[in-house]
Amino acid sequence: MKKALLIITLAIICLSSCTSKEEKIAALYDQTNIALNNSDINQVLKNVTEILTLDAQSAKAYFIRANCYVGMNKWKEAMDDYNKAVELKMMDPLLFANRGNLRKMMKDDNGACADWKQAEQLGATNLKEKTKFCQ
Repeated sequence: MKKALLIITLAIICLSSCTSKEEKIAALYDQTNIALNNSDINQVLKNVTEILTLDAQSAKAYFIRANCYVGMNKWKEAMDDYNKAVELKMMDPLLFANRGNLRKMMKDDNGACADWKQAEQLGATNLKEKTKFCQ
């Protein structure tokens, strides 16, 4: 009986901590949206980095952070985060379009073309000017 009560108590504690973690992540995303609207890139970086400490599998947070790094000319960090988002199976045309743009800036034309074509396959319709030069 005591063992069963202990197991139930531990399960309740786990569920309440899981909920609070999810709520904290949701609140951080809300704060991130506000910071984005205010162009407060440092706050955005702080928020998404905290999200990643709570959920290292958040492709969305890696994507947002990569976009911030591009704006700060931190291309290696941006590419690492774009790649991590892809590794986590984020199949968003904007991810591939943005990573393609970064690859182009880094003089990786073949990689840029591959990403832009992938973005088009996922539904992007605004890349014709870029992909017309791809073979």
